[in-house]
Amino acid sequence: MKLPILDSPTASPPSSSRDRATELTWSQSLLERSVLTLPEDARILVAPGGRNAQLAVADLLKKNLLGNRTFVGFADDAPDPSLAECRKFEEAVSHGKPTHVLLCSRRPELEDKIHGRIQKQFPHLDIRSARSEIVRQFSENITPSRTRQLEDIDSVVIVMCKTCNLRCNFCYQSEFESRMDPAIFTQQLASVYPHARILSLVGGEVTFYRHALPFAQTIPDQYPHLQMELTTNGVGFNHDWAEVFCKTGGRIGFSVIAGTGNTYEAIAGKDCLSQVADNIRRVVALRDKVKSNLALTISAVITPQNQHELIDMVQLGYDLGVDSVGFGADSISDHQLDRKIIEKQIQQIRSENKIKVYVDRIGMVFPDLVPQLDNTTPCTSAADSIFVEVNGDVFVCCQSHMRIGSLQDQDIESIWCSDEGYAVEADVTSGQCATCPQDCVFRPPTVRPQATNCSI
Repeated sequence: MKLPILDSPTASPPSSSRDRATELTWSQSLLERSVLTLPEDARILVAPGGRNAQLAVADLLKKNLLGNRTFVGFADDAPDPSLAECRKFEEAVSHGKPTHVLLCSRRPELEDKIHGRIQKQFPHLDIRSARSEIVRQFSENITPSRTRQLEDIDSVVIVMCKTCNLRCNFCYQSEFESRMDPAIFTQQLASVYPHARILSLVGGEVTFYRHALPFAQTIPDQYPHLQMELTTNGVGFNHDWAEVFCKTGGRIGFSVIAGTGNTYEAIAGKDCLSQVADNIRRVVALRDKVKSNLALTISAVITPQNQHELIDMVQLGYDLGVDSVGFGADSISDHQLDRKIIEKQIQQIRSENKIKVYVDRIGMVFPDLVPQLDNTTPCTSAADSIFVEVNGDVFVCCQSHMRIGSLQDQDIESIWCSDEGYAVEADVTSGQCATCPQDCVFRPPTVRPQATNCSI
């Protein structure tokens, strides 16, 4: 598959965010910033070759910013079969004959692993980290407009585990063993909870992690101001979980995977749809009984296997009495989705108007199928949010490419007030979003039109 040619308008920065000494280029990607520091005759290999690296390179080619530099491809241990330019490392080096390798992984430990491997096998290559470069640039060129404090943190997202009872074929996870050390969420993050407003638990499958429910049960009494959020496949969502969330309020997102049991089994390995539906019915009944303000939604990642069941899933949400239905798209297989099948169903869903339906990601795959709303809501994640990975790595959101620290060797206040923390905030609040993925719905549309919070 050839790299797409994408529109890339730039955004003007607010004058208060301009560098005092050096005029930075706005709306750059993390990759773009790094490429422009390389020699003019560089032959560039990008690793790993994920979706956002692909979009960023396409953006560079569209802007014609490579100069005399040459992009020779992507390298990855498990290359995306849909991208011809993505090869295994040894083949990529042999084929492209690069002089420089740009590391663009969200995970520092993966970058370290790739760096060590390439350095050992190909010691002549110049290996650089895009992350390190942007921290250096912002640290040198941007004066913080304020002092960051723990009291700023409004939203806390915790990846409690990678373990899961299902094996969905669209899942992005490559391992299903990791569990967060309970000390991280019970002790190391305790200083954040008194100030935060939202506490979100995600996995893996949180309801099958034995330390998750006891922790959640402490929240209503210790931190009654905290609203809880949970993302779950619903199979293990029992009465105890329902009681906690009806006390705290907030939101539960149930991934129902498919609209029929046969398709559910084809995607997840076994049919749990009726069990999930029963669990949802029980929490709806309890919510209504105690008059909780808990919001309930069901969602599904649209793949070639379930793309014909959008109407079934909307009907399921309506029958269960949830508040909304949401559809995403598998970023690996979205090019295999059948536009006609999806378009016909969206038209019917619109005409029936039974329940609020969100189609953000479908709008990013097929922009003209859903309303195109201008994203005028600025992203505040870099200034008021933390996302804590299962190993203790801290980001400002689930999509940010920039780790701002690790709870394995730092306390949360040191991480929040680190150079990396200031760098990401300066980047996002200025409108550059270089530390963000290019297909984030809050990013200025530097790559392609994006649908934000689109409902039909």
